[in-house]
Amino acid sequence: MKKIKNLLFVLLMVAGAFLFMNKNVNAEEFNPKVIGTLTKAGDSVKVSNANGYKNEKYIKYISSTDDLMYVYTDAKANAPVVYVYDKNGNWIQTYDDNGKLVDPANTGNKENVEFFVKLKKGEVYYFSTFISSTTKCCDYNVKLTKATKKPNFYVMVYNNKIGYKFISEVDLSKNGLTYDKDNFVLTMNNANIPYEICVYTLDSDILSDGLFEVKVLGNNTVTVDAKSLFYSNIPVVFTGNGKLTFKTETENYVSNHVIGTDNYYLADESMPDLASCRIEGPTIESSVNTKERAFEFNDVFTMNSGKIDYSGVANGVISASIVNMNGGTISISMKGFAEVDKLNYNFAIYGDKYVGINDGTIIVKYFETEVKAGNISARNVIETENKICINGGNIYVIIPDTLKNVLKVNLAGAYKYADSKYVTVKISDKANIQIGNEVPKAGETIEGKNYIYKITKAGSKNGKVGEVTVTGLNKKSLKNVKIATKITVNGVTYKVTSISAKAFKGNKKIASVVIGKNVKSIGANAFANCKNLKKVTINSKVLKKVGKNAFYRKSGKKLTIKVPKAKKNVYKKLLKKAKTNKYVVK
Repeated sequence: MKKIKNLLFVLLMVAGAFLFMNKNVNAEEFNPKVIGTLTKAGDSVKVSNANGYKNEKYIKYISSTDDLMYVYTDAKANAPVVYVYDKNGNWIQTYDDNGKLVDPANTGNKENVEFFVKLKKGEVYYFSTFISSTTKCCDYNVKLTKATKKPNFYVMVYNNKIGYKFISEVDLSKNGLTYDKDNFVLTMNNANIPYEICVYTLDSDILSDGLFEVKVLGNNTVTVDAKSLFYSNIPVVFTGNGKLTFKTETENYVSNHVIGTDNYYLADESMPDLASCRIEGPTIESSVNTKERAFEFNDVFTMNSGKIDYSGVANGVISASIVNMNGGTISISMKGFAEVDKLNYNFAIYGDKYVGINDGTIIVKYFETEVKAGNISARNVIETENKICINGGNIYVIIPDTLKNVLKVNLAGAYKYADSKYVTVKISDKANIQIGNEVPKAGETIEGKNYIYKITKAGSKNGKVGEVTVTGLNKKSLKNVKIATKITVNGVTYKVTSISAKAFKGNKKIASVVIGKNVKSIGANAFANCKNLKKVTINSKVLKKVGKNAFYRKSGKKLTIKVPKAKKNVYKKLLKKAKTNKYVVK
């Protein structure tokens, strides 16, 4: 029987054979020196001696409201620049003198910065500001006010039957799709949408991260043959706890993107081609095949919570100038891109300027193939032309046994057209990185820190929950046994649903036992002759079977068994039938 040692078997078995990584204990830290804080309308921070990037000043912004706010500078001369970072130091956006609302402070200087910002109450940003001109620096203020003007957004839908229509021209409420134009919220509530969704503006260079919200509730589907199933040149945040699935109407139709920034019908010289995307909660899934990147953004992609689950064939999966991952899950099934008897596996995540992984889980699974070694190639799992910092989180790369000797893949590295000597890759020891073959199957054994488990139902790294039974102790000196509700091993979650026969039989050190909420059965002789066992707490309300002599002891003090109040009578019968002796049920 195959064993998994200390939850690191995969890494120990195969990581060294085909993966090269650089480790750095503290890959990246963000500790800005703040000169002031903006919280509410009317707040202002004075900026002095900020001539050039090396003299930049940091201002903290803690939102005191959910309202749309407006940030601007009031320099009398020269051109201020404002960089925006999230609380982890991830770059969000840059603002200079390209704003469309000119000189809101009436200073006479049309090169002042101005932009809208809309955050949830209590959220934190950092503004880094300086004068870009090399001439003499001037003092100026960064100010915050409640927005009285609003940007103009256009929301359209498209399919081959109706062409492009403004959302106001098509009644989609019956399809579960509504738009609140005053608050820029597009809500999908168990929606079935036979249209591409297009969101755009002519003023995107003054819009902050996540100003336009797509709220996903329930189960939703977008089904359409289109170049991008969701298009935007506006920074968009996807919120809610629902699920959004993208499909094509025709089985063999190949889109350019699932979510992307390019749309040939709408694009012209007057339309800015900027877009950022942030995921805050929902699950977004698709198996749509794409000619280009499946999810492509010109500016910033941020994953804070929720899940992206992609399993199509794509020329790269997630691509942006900046990629920030602070939480949630990205699950990618890597399928090869066929080219005349050759199979290419492209990158999973690409950040032109920067990739920062601080938390969350990334799962990349490579599909098996019969293509021989000489005709198969793979890019890095994570690529950049500048910098990659893996500061934390979990990364699992699953390579089947049939591929591990023919597929040479690095976890992180330079984009193939980049000059690798200018690329920096930093990986912290705080990150949990495991590379290897498939997850264990039913019947295999897992040796954890304290307990030994046997898999009774296989799980998977894309969310399928497996089941295990506890077969014994791995830490023999343990006195207080706690049977967990669930465990997670190499990115796979398992419910602990039973305690095997004779699992702890004859153990003379165990004094107490807590049985988790998912345990359905306790095997025969599981705790037999544990003479120092004094207390058992059963938290499970789904216990159906207690095996013969599970708690029988020839010697020892009276055993106290605490059970859920609603199950007291039922569990008394189970314990009596199991020949339990010297005990009281509370």
